[in-house]
Amino acid sequence: MNLTTITNLTTLQDGINEFITENWKEKRTELDFMVASHMEMSELIDTEYTENNVKHSVEWKWWKGKNGGRTMDSVDWENLHPKVTDNIKIELTDLVFFTLSQKILNDLTSDDEQFEVFTNDWITFMSITANNLLQRPGMALKQILSLASKLNFNVAAYYMAKHLLNYYRQISNYGVGYEKIKNGKEDNELLHDIIMDITVEDIENNFEGTYNLIAERFFKIFIAPKEKEITFDFWSAITIKQ
Repeated sequence: MNLTTITNLTTLQDGINEFITENWKEKRTELDFMVASHMEMSELIDTEYTENNVKHSVEWKWWKGKNGGRTMDSVDWENLHPKVTDNIKIELTDLVFFTLSQKILNDLTSDDEQFEVFTNDWITFMSITANNLLQRPGMALKQILSLASKLNFNVAAYYMAKHLLNYYRQISNYGVGYEKIKNGKEDNELLHDIIMDITVEDIENNFEGTYNLIAERFFKIFIAPKEKEITFDFWSAITIKQ
């Protein structure tokens, strides 16, 4: 993911935060997003799905490991249940939301700091959380993108779709009669279909156009009043006003 894409994602994040909480930079703290990131990582690791009375998960327990003595080095990504993988992607995207939010407020990551790719997945998981807690969201974001790459997951595209969903939830009284199940699927799951053919190159070559395409597809499924359908310009205008 190139720097321009990260800058545009930051604009979207700043915009949605401001839409939800006016003057959010004065009302929210880094600690808010540190704690949120910590919780999302816990949910990622605890991902479970039961099918035909069989429980599927990431298969981590502190007492499991090679020779029964230590934590396994890596997740068996190839053999995870697809529902477990999809949920990991959802949690990973939520981590991007909170990490970008924290990065906007403050980032102690050095510009010349070397990025280390860990072969041990559990160290990567903990490194994301640790870097956020150390006020280094820039480094945490690199770890998140590394994990997304391992999953062959276009996290930027899913972020765009989830960004639209978060907006939609706000205008639909989320938590007060909001129906999370649509067309027999949870709203988060529907997003995978919306971005299925979107590539990283699409985003890097035309971020605004790709966001608007995803928005067009999104509002065909998530029906909103015409005046509430938005494009990338909507978020640019919000950030300019701040």
